[in-house]
Amino acid sequence: MRTLVRLAAVTAVTAASIALAIPGATAAPRAATDDPSPGVVGGNPATVAKYPFIISQHRTGGARPAEQSCTGSVVAKRIVLIAAHCKFAEGTKYLVYGRDDLSDTSKGVRIEIEEYRTHPNYNANDGWRTGWDVAVIIAKSDIPTPAGMAYPEIAKSGDTLPIGTRGTAIGYGKTDAQDANRNSKLYEAVLPVVEGQNCKNINSQYDDRYMMCSGYGSGGPSLCQGDSGGPYYYNGKVYGVFSWLRTDCASYNAHGRLFGVMGDWVHQQLGTSGPPTGGQAPTASFTVNCQAGLTCAYDASASADPDGSIASYAWDFGDGSTGTGVKTTHAYPARGATYTAKLTVTDNSGKTGTTERRVQCWSFGSGQGFCFAT
Repeated sequence: MRTLVRLAAVTAVTAASIALAIPGATAAPRAATDDPSPGVVGGNPATVAKYPFIISQHRTGGARPAEQSCTGSVVAKRIVLIAAHCKFAEGTKYLVYGRDDLSDTSKGVRIEIEEYRTHPNYNANDGWRTGWDVAVIIAKSDIPTPAGMAYPEIAKSGDTLPIGTRGTAIGYGKTDAQDANRNSKLYEAVLPVVEGQNCKNINSQYDDRYMMCSGYGSGGPSLCQGDSGGPYYYNGKVYGVFSWLRTDCASYNAHGRLFGVMGDWVHQQLGTSGPPTGGQAPTASFTVNCQAGLTCAYDASASADPDGSIASYAWDFGDGSTGTGVKTTHAYPARGATYTAKLTVTDNSGKTGTTERRVQCWSFGSGQGFCFAT
């Protein structure tokens, strides 16, 4: 049986992972490490089939197996709920979805990140101590969850989570504090909600307004590096994201508290007051200006979303080339041809809108020519 362990911070940022508890151990709270996330110690093997919303964050050059650093929850087609501190470790961040074992590269898919949006009150220099440790990731492409999957709900103000509630923590993190097992598999552990004073005894800056506390003082499952950002999940709803714990991964766990103002902020990012499944799709619109010969300037500033905000802009210029951003330019080849330029916009709830325009180009030879939009 695997045990959940501790939370670790990178560049003064703490990350959580689930790992094995060490009875009788004593250690100071974790303040900073070379890796930003903790993992489950003393938990049980889990699968993506059981938790199809679970996703793993990685960073290039990361010390853990498969460069894994944090765990997240898919809450919309292109949106992942995670801890803010997961953004600030060194290395380019990317996501991996669909693997029970991250070392099995024959399964799953790598997904690139378009935007990493942390809570505006989060302090990257000392955030795990002061709270607001929550973020949403906007992916560059749809996350291929199973057809018909219901995204997990996200707690908000008005929700409650009584002391003694037994929720589930899920993560790809360490199964022992030293990572001797080099775990790369998904685990789960049932952890009771406990009085915040238990976490405050580990770090006096624990704050019930922005944090919740779970787990056992000793001898029970715990979280550890690699579990950071992972959900505290109960009855179909995410009530917390793993934030920090003691360095030996053998005591209580502190999560970013979502049943309050932090959860309200997440809902604002999704553009919905409930589960991220409703809302209207954005409208894509753009202009084309080809005054510079074969080079055309594209501007999608006129695109709009009626009940949220546009998170990403993806361009297909019709000649095999693509681009991103609200505004961009593209140089067409020097030949006579008609191209269909396509814009796809994605909003903060994962809904998309598309539009197309034709661009006619003429060539005069020797690399000269001109284009115009029709």
